[in-house]
Amino acid sequence: LLQDIIAEGAERGVFRKDIPAEMASRAVFGAVDELLTSWVLSTRVTPLAAKAGPLTSLFLEGLQERGKGG
Repeated sequence: LLQDIIAEGAERGVFRKDIPAEMASRAVFGAVDELLTSWVLSTRVTPLAAKAGPLTSLFLEGLQERGKGG
């Protein structure tokens, strides 16, 4: 399902076309899996929901700083 969403986003020009949808979906799944695992195994000082924004931003906006040309 996630792979299909990413592929459709690439077709519509929302997501980058140079990154295969399968690779992107696996990266998202792996990051979410690691985030959940580390949270469960930690002392859970930070609410899990507080980590959703930065992770979402990382994948939707990429690592490039805003305003910086590639």
